[in-house]
Amino acid sequence: MLEMYQELFRIEQIATEKKATPLRRRRIRQLHSKPLLATMKEWMEKKKRIGVLPKSSLGVAIDYALARWGTLEEFLKDGNLPLSNNISERAMRGVVMGRNNYRFSDRRTRPSVGRCSIPFSIRASAWASTPRNIFTTSLQEWIRIPRNASSNSLRRDGFPTV
Repeated sequence: MLEMYQELFRIEQIATEKKATPLRRRRIRQLHSKPLLATMKEWMEKKKRIGVLPKSSLGVAIDYALARWGTLEEFLKDGNLPLSNNISERAMRGVVMGRNNYRFSDRRTRPSVGRCSIPFSIRASAWASTPRNIFTTSLQEWIRIPRNASSNSLRRDGFPTV
């Protein structure tokens, strides 16, 4: 399995070295990565069928991967999407560390410290996402607000209480 993951990243590296356009990268992925992903999925389903214990490390990893398989395959459809989310993980690291540090600040003497952690988290989430995702998520949340909602039934951020 590790060799298959390494092969996926090798395919991406070759596309990067060739300075492939998003359209060409998509074609490369369809031709080389898609069959490899199919093999990986088949391997996981076989392991699950033959009796890998569901609570074992391998069983948990297989369940996790199969439950998110559709999301994993998204990179095949768009040459602009990266195979890995390392860039967004790195972008979030500073904010998460800051948010953890803010937890331990004395909010009575420095109330602004606690308040500033929320916008930092939102900003980092926006950096880690695409404008389309930000818009659709906001729109979905806005649609869920009942038309007759009073200000008392909304949270401080304007979304309905559940």
